[in-house]
Order: sequence, then structure tokens, then C-alpha cells
Amino acid sequence: MAIWEVRVVFKTGDRQWENVYHIDVGSLDDVPVGIISGLQAYHLPLLLPIYTLSKIVRRPAGTTDAFIEAIVNLAGTRTSATGFALPLFNTIGLFLGGGAGKPGFKYLRGALTSDDIIDENNSINTALLAGVVTSFDALIAAATTAGVNFVYGATEKFITTASAELAVQMRQMHRKRKRSLP
Repeated sequence: MAIWEVRVVFKTGDRQWENVYHIDVGSLDDVPVGIISGLQAYHLPLLLPIYTLSKIVRRPAGTTDAFIEAIVNLAGTRTSATGFALPLFNTIGLFLGGGAGKPGFKYLRGALTSDDIIDENNSINTALLAGVVTSFDALIAAATTAGVNFVYGATEKFITTASAELAVQMRQMHRKRKRSLP
């Protein structure tokens, strides 16, 4: 069992953010190219055109080795979106489950617009959420076909299911300590 850390890096202007995945490649020496292109195919349709999928980088988890980069540099393709883009701290919460224990959790930024919110409780359009889950399930199936598995947690549990949170999740772009005023 060899775990690789894969980071999907996004940017807007001079700011960037990333989603990190851990992949058990078994006896393989690297993450299969099909998984790299699968991550690109998963994220681009969820990303608004004002944001860019910059690159996908990978390295063995827990090492300080240099990242192996796959430059993408493509704008998001979510053209069906209407309304104005919500700030990046408004995210879609995706639970990644499988086996017992606490599930993994991903925050998907750059997908939400004002028209995706359907009520005053900040609920997200269920068709969008269903599409997110269906696309991630396809990514899990592609990984299984390639002989690798997405994993999470300290014990590296296999991810076999995904489900989306109905409400908008708030996730900070960065964490800074509050300064006390004199």
C-alpha cells in the first residue's frame, strides 16, 4: 500500500486554493494518468469560468519530495450557472464516506452563484448537489477501474460513497489569529 497526496490547485488573480486527496496506488509507482485527468474532468464542470484550474500536483504522502506537476491552466466550464458568483468562502460540503468512523470532508469552492441558493436557509439547488455527487461517484468508479482507491483519515479508509450537504458551508480562505487592540 502506497499513499500519494494529490493536490488540485485553483486560482483567481493572485489568490489560490486547493483540494487535497489521498490515493492508495497499491504497488504502482505513481498515480495513474487516468486519475489525474479524472480529477480535472470532475472539477472543471463545477468551476465557474472566472476561476482557473491551475495545476494538479502529486507526491508520496508524508514525504518532503518535490511535487510532480501536471499543468492544466484551464478556466472552469460551469456555463449553466446564472446570477453572480458567491464569495469563495461559500462552499459545497461533500462528505466522503466508506467503512466505519468519521467520514472525510471536502469543501468545493468556486461553484456557487446567487441563483444556486433556493431559500432563506441557504439551501443549495438539489440538482446541482446531485450532479456533484454523481460526478464524484464516477471518479471513485474510475479509480477502482484503474486499480487505485481514494482514502481518508489516519487509518486510510477507502472512500466508497459521497453525499453533499444541503446548506451552503462556510470555509475560510485562510486562518489568521485575531489581534487584540491595545
